[in-house]
Amino acid sequence: MDREHNQRFVFELSENETGYTFGCDVESSMSKANSDLCALDLKWEETLTSIRNLTPDCDKLDYALAASSGVLCGLVDMFLVATPGATPLGDVTDKWFADKTIQFAKLCKWDGKIDERDELHSAIKHLEEYFKVPYDHTSAGPGLNKIYNITTENHHFKSLAHNPTLCGLYYSILDQFSVGKSLDNSHFVSQGELFIHEYDGKFVLEGSNLPSKFFSAFANWIGHLISDNSGSHSSKGRGMGIPSPLWTWMNDVVVIRDKLGLKSTEFEKHFNDFACKLFEKGYDARFQTAQAIPVFINELVVVD
Repeated sequence: MDREHNQRFVFELSENETGYTFGCDVESSMSKANSDLCALDLKWEETLTSIRNLTPDCDKLDYALAASSGVLCGLVDMFLVATPGATPLGDVTDKWFADKTIQFAKLCKWDGKIDERDELHSAIKHLEEYFKVPYDHTSAGPGLNKIYNITTENHHFKSLAHNPTLCGLYYSILDQFSVGKSLDNSHFVSQGELFIHEYDGKFVLEGSNLPSKFFSAFANWIGHLISDNSGSHSSKGRGMGIPSPLWTWMNDVVVIRDKLGLKSTEFEKHFNDFACKLFEKGYDARFQTAQAIPVFINELVVVD
């Protein structure tokens, strides 16, 4: 046979009583080799596919468009969003929330009579009376106010029932059911601690049975949050809206740690205080909506 076509095979060789035996034959060796090659090809193809998925399929125009979108949204954020109370887009979102509050008040049997400074404050006053709740006091009393610093500027943030989260819903229902049953109500979070204040007013939860009372409590929570979107009826100027869920999650952390018998860490206390100070500066749900506009514009520009 021609030397160029010679192939050399090495097999496992073992000795026994009768002679020598091979551990495998040519056919089984070739079959195993082919299986190994197929497995390597499959892994190689998977690796190439992963690399293609991680590698952006963009050209120069795509990169230029992405950079331009970033610059555009940055300028919008700087000059049109800016800070609460001094922003064109913030004024737009504030007006949108105010209009929706007035429309909701009309759906809730408001006759449109203006007995306050303007239509918005009259609508808010109607909703506050229509969806009356036991935790809507701006201060927990002179003594507790000095200790926990509950003011009109931070009341909606520190009052758990005013938080638009599942935790806020839970404590709203709990506060409403606890009135008149020798239970504490009106739960607040301040300085990284959970404390409770008794309601000293008159409140009756409507409903003839447990399911109807739960529905009333839920409706009161939703309606009262809407009434507070643009501040209270006694607010001066822009008013304090409801806090954004992006910041009130630290209140949830404080509550969960309290229920587990754990004290808040110094970081959690400082972060909770930081979030509260942001809310006091006007960074509520209305302004968070204005901040989301540049993000929405960017998504529209760079969408495939």
